Amino acid sequence: LGALRYSVGWYAARALGFLALSALLVVLVVQLARMDRRTDRAATTDPLTGVRNRITFQDDLEREMARVEREGRLLALLVIDVDRFKAVNDDLGHAVGDAVLIEIAARLQRCIRGGDLLVRMGGDEFVVLLVGIDSAGQAESAAARVIAMMQPPVVHGSLRIECPVSVGVALHPGAASTSDELLRHADRAMYAAKNAGGGRYHVDRPRSPDAIA
Repeated sequence: LGALRYSVGWYAARALGFLALSALLVVLVVQLARMDRRTDRAATTDPLTGVRNRITFQDDLEREMARVEREGRLLALLVIDVDRFKAVNDDLGHAVGDAVLIEIAARLQRCIRGGDLLVRMGGDEFVVLLVGIDSAGQAESAAARVIAMMQPPVVHGSLRIECPVSVGVALHPGAASTSDELLRHADRAMYAAKNAGGGRYHVDRPRSPDAIA
């Protein structure tokens, strides 16, 4: 910095200062990008279970519905509700109920493929979005895996808690033309499974003659 003005040393000192400032700016940009990603994850992640929350679900569902229509494939929406979960909270407390939900979310993660979407909609209700499947049978197989995965009791300390689930399945393309309709169809199928005794799945069968078999 003490070099003569416009000498080689003078230019070298300023170039070094410019490089140091550039490096500092790069570090700052990288840190800001990381903070932005962390903020985005926090906004879209359920804090209890660590799976996605419902904030972006509608957009995700509409995007995937449009994609399978273009590709000539199928999409399955599974609505999953824990049977008699209120009794777990009432009889054992919310801390145990939270532990049960964490374990259920972990089991659901093991049931699905890497490209599928698992969302906690709230309370004891989850949805799974199976994207790019080729048959209704694949959706039924996935629902059966969910039922089987939930059969072993959740172990919490000395407690063994039975947590069967009811699963409703709706397919697209099918009878629903919008994301809201598809969600209603899957929800209706879930309640049909619950009303039949729970611990099972039910498929909402399309009623139009052009719908999938």
